Amino acid sequence: MHKVLLFLLLIFTNISFAQQAITYEALVTQTNDYLKAYNDLGSPYGITLYPLSEFDFTEEELTNIEYVDIDSIDLIDVLGIYQGRILSNVEMIFNHPNFNNSTLGSIAKYIVSSEDKMLQSFSIDEKTGGSYRSLMTVMYYKGFKEKKASVIHGYNESETNSFSLFYSDGYNAIHSIDTPKGTKYLLQGSVKTCGKCYYNYISLITFDGENFTKEFEYKVELRNWEDGITYDPEKKVISVKYITDDLMPICDCDIDREDLGEETTDYNEDAGFEEESLVAKKCSSTFKFNGSTFELTICDSEIIED
Repeated sequence: MHKVLLFLLLIFTNISFAQQAITYEALVTQTNDYLKAYNDLGSPYGITLYPLSEFDFTEEELTNIEYVDIDSIDLIDVLGIYQGRILSNVEMIFNHPNFNNSTLGSIAKYIVSSEDKMLQSFSIDEKTGGSYRSLMTVMYYKGFKEKKASVIHGYNESETNSFSLFYSDGYNAIHSIDTPKGTKYLLQGSVKTCGKCYYNYISLITFDGENFTKEFEYKVELRNWEDGITYDPEKKVISVKYITDDLMPICDCDIDREDLGEETTDYNEDAGFEEESLVAKKCSSTFKFNGSTFELTICDSEIIED
């Protein structure tokens, strides 16, 4: 995330303090303005300088920025400051007692919400300039009594933070599933990780009164963006379909995926994966919700004949 973590530490402290007295309506308006300014900026490719006079950045925001000269600021630093402003404001909006999805204006376009509005995700393009199209995300859960939202810095299952199980690259869809033991949430996301690399993930999350727990997860990285994971909310069925490639060389129905197997691959310690050894297959698997979690009901593969 280039310099964003530094900016977040600086900006969250200073902006949050400065905006304690700002009204909810003014906070929403300000955030929409920040989003427009951010979207008007491109992605960094090399050094792109802007006149510092074009921006209203504070001294605190400009701390630790490496100027090429006293009157200029690099695009990557401009983006970092706006990212800090936007994420800080969205976190405050989510945590505000007046938060309402119908009052957000353009902000709402960046929010994915569960049907019951309890769990929501806000994400923007990180604009790194590389082929990895990473996102920056703020998660919100209405069920928390105090802090209901947090910026997601990265997936870390070992952490005890309430939001540590969520992906910083955000989600395309969030579904609420009612069960006798309470509501569970199925979150589905995807991100382009290289020129022709597409990472898909889907997780079933439940809230135990204090923290979230992951009860099911399936993830796969493929070359073809049209393949991957789909979900039917009416039938409560997850379907996975893909053709094997060098990123996913076997048909795998194991959600733990500790061992990718060796039956269709040949690895060379020096040269790496040898594509000619790959046996191309059509892979499909289905996971159906059983009232508690998703269980495997279909696991199928078919060799593609030349």
